[in-house]
Amino acid sequence: MKRDCILLAVDSLPIGGTERQVVELLRGLKESGQFRVVLALLDRGGELEAEAAQAAASVLRLSRRMRFDCTPALFLLRQARQAGIRLIHACGWMSALAALPTARCLNVPIINGSIRAAPARLQGRDRISTWCAVRSDWIVANSHAGLAAHGLSDHPRAQVIANGIDFTRFDNVIAERQANPTICMVANFSARKDHASVIAALPCVRRAFPQAELLLVGTDRGTLDDNRRLAERLGLRDAIRFVTHSLRPESFIASSHVCVLASVHESLSNAILEYLALAKPVVATATCGDSAELIRNSECGFLVPPHSPESLAARIIALLRDPERAQRMGESGRRQVQMLTVPHMVSEYEALYVRLLASPPAAPRVGARRQE
Repeated sequence: MKRDCILLAVDSLPIGGTERQVVELLRGLKESGQFRVVLALLDRGGELEAEAAQAAASVLRLSRRMRFDCTPALFLLRQARQAGIRLIHACGWMSALAALPTARCLNVPIINGSIRAAPARLQGRDRISTWCAVRSDWIVANSHAGLAAHGLSDHPRAQVIANGIDFTRFDNVIAERQANPTICMVANFSARKDHASVIAALPCVRRAFPQAELLLVGTDRGTLDDNRRLAERLGLRDAIRFVTHSLRPESFIASSHVCVLASVHESLSNAILEYLALAKPVVATATCGDSAELIRNSECGFLVPPHSPESLAARIIALLRDPERAQRMGESGRRQVQMLTVPHMVSEYEALYVRLLASPPAAPRVGARRQE
């Protein structure tokens, strides 16, 4: 039986939550075998590219000569036509911009999956994501907070498919025994993550627990040097470990006593899901969108105001002082996220693909006037 061919278009595949979800989706679709999936990459060289390529039937690598280069869109159209693509699923703002005209030229449905954050204020790329989304046949976000931030909560062709967790990743995780109280934050060093508040909270934590240590796990997206300098100014060089080249943060999470996520804005955080999957209590900023609701509803941690080192420190200290309560919170969180599996996520995408393939594209063509 011939399988329908799906084109999964992504901007790039560095280490990150969105990119990890792309890999998990590709693996799940390959295991299911219902569709043949072609991966299109706008930018090459990401750390997760090899994993993604192994799970795809084939890979189209679209090289750009400059940031706003139209040639990838032309190449994508030619290759998609030759591959017999029946549906396009775009997972980034640049790939959505390139894939939209391809979908309209081929008259195939397109899913916009570029809404993966919940910014307090839309920036340029966010506005492009919204522009492409409302001109697509369907919109998939990973959180209700993300849809709301883009003004699409009530859009008739929008839905939420939550991130899926591959629980097998945690089966054989070895936690190093930590003699000192250890706090962990898994987040790339970018302007959207507030490492500075976590670092600034550590002196207060160390007044209560002088041997407390902080693990910061993530790749540099522009703020690593600033955070290193802040740690130096606060005299915390020996108290903070910067882990900047790890594809697998599970062992660092498992070895910690409290896990933290301070963010300027968030939707559904992979890091928080991983914390909960490993039964760790969480302290997170209230800007964490659907993750904040998950923490509040499952009572698996504390929410604090953004940019508040004092609040972060107070909650971390409370959990370190009451390990039994911390353990109960961690166990509650693990129970709460056990439903968010990769197979469940994949089945939701497959159901959407089937539904869209069964009917012609419904969205107006690019440039057409529309009433939202």
